[in-house]
Amino acid sequence: MKIMNTTQISALSLLVLLFMSSYVLSAQADAGISIINLKVQPYAVRVGDVFVINATLVNNSPNTINVFNACSMPFTLELDNHTASKLKRVCNWMSPRVILNPGESVTGSTMNSQIAYVAASPGTANATVIFSYSAFNPTSKDFNNNFTHVSKSILFTVSDQSAASVAKSPLAQFRSGITAKDTVCNEGLELVIKAEDGSPACMSANTAQKLTERGWAQLLNK
Repeated sequence: MKIMNTTQISALSLLVLLFMSSYVLSAQADAGISIINLKVQPYAVRVGDVFVINATLVNNSPNTINVFNACSMPFTLELDNHTASKLKRVCNWMSPRVILNPGESVTGSTMNSQIAYVAASPGTANATVIFSYSAFNPTSKDFNNNFTHVSKSILFTVSDQSAASVAKSPLAQFRSGITAKDTVCNEGLELVIKAEDGSPACMSANTAQKLTERGWAQLLNK
């Protein structure tokens, strides 16, 4: 059996120490990298709505990291069958590199993505945001090609009320060219025409009656 001499043992110990140091550094980096401020907009999502997801990646590790950035969105999404996606535009540009030093963060939004995300069916939807990053390698003076992933999920409710079934505001309809008398109110509201400027308004039957009696509005029975 060949016995290692003191020099060989020292060299081996140094290699083990370097390996362990690298492992600890990597573990610290993973532990210090997190996703915060994960939000879905609008607050109330209806079937047919295009919704937006925002999320922030924070680098509280001791290492500089390179965050994968595809088509101006530094994260990817996993969605369930309550949602659907459609292409807004073709991604044919080079996205800028996102480098985070210790203590820095980056916020991404699907608003900047080439993909639009649409609420497809009612229920509780689940969305998982995934950031991918690689750590800086001091030896090669560049980022390694082994990407690490960190993810976080959010649940949100999709209402069974279709976005198309909810009327735009009376003023929005009026400004779009719809006449005041043809304005559509949501169920349970009455249409009135304001006496001061002839613009439409939607309100409860009780309020509409009071304003009409005072001469402030004209009630239209359609």
